[in-house]
Amino acid sequence: SCDYKNTFSAVYKPFVFCFCFFLYSYRSRIVDKIDGDGDGQVTKAELSTWISHTRRRHTTNEARKRFKDYDQKGKGGITWSDYVQSTQALDVNSPDSTPSPTSVIGRRLAREGRRFKAADSDGDGIITAAEFTAFIYPDDFFHMAEITLEETIEDLDKNKDGFVEEEEYISDLRGSSGLDLAAEKREREIFREDRDVDRDGKLSLEELRQWVLPPPNYDFALAETNHLIRETDQDKDGKLTKPEILQSWNVFVGSQATNYGHDLTAKHDEL
Repeated sequence: SCDYKNTFSAVYKPFVFCFCFFLYSYRSRIVDKIDGDGDGQVTKAELSTWISHTRRRHTTNEARKRFKDYDQKGKGGITWSDYVQSTQALDVNSPDSTPSPTSVIGRRLAREGRRFKAADSDGDGIITAAEFTAFIYPDDFFHMAEITLEETIEDLDKNKDGFVEEEEYISDLRGSSGLDLAAEKREREIFREDRDVDRDGKLSLEELRQWVLPPPNYDFALAETNHLIRETDQDKDGKLTKPEILQSWNVFVGSQATNYGHDLTAKHDEL
């Protein structure tokens, strides 16, 4: 009879070993890049700088690729008409092709039109590649803050009364992250104790502003850095060694330090 276990071990174990070695080597190179001065210690400043670099690289590259899809004539800028024509195959100058404001497409275009106008920082009616980055990543730009707030209200305020009630808040979280009972209980506590400042059972525009929009000069990269160090710094010296990072790699995969894991499939020279 055939010994399947021994056969599997003999044939596949070398491949498993090679794969694990490759994975370790690739992760190790990422850590080496984070460690800017190469001293074997990743400091808070180095990690924060790397996270900022990773985020900026991702948004810039993604915006550049998508911008080319809309700027098909290579003009270096796109008008609102160009955008609508590319995404919906509609002519905004033709009354016959204008969708109803209450239709799905009509509501989407109204929303995207507001965002387009806000992203057009010089108001010339043309969005450049740099302005297009703000259009598709409004959360990253301070001048897009009000649009971010407005879109959040649109998404959460299902009964359109201008407020976000507790059930609307919880319903959105259920849909986006799949809350279990314990998590839902905790989120309800957060809503009542932290979000709903005046304790009236709903979030006003100002309460939403405090929740959705970061305070001036808020450093997202530094906040993420503090979280990662808190979770992975085993000897609590305020720095991270390569072993500490590699042993807690799952934490890094879910963070901006690896672009939420996307850098694990990127080419080495793209990092």
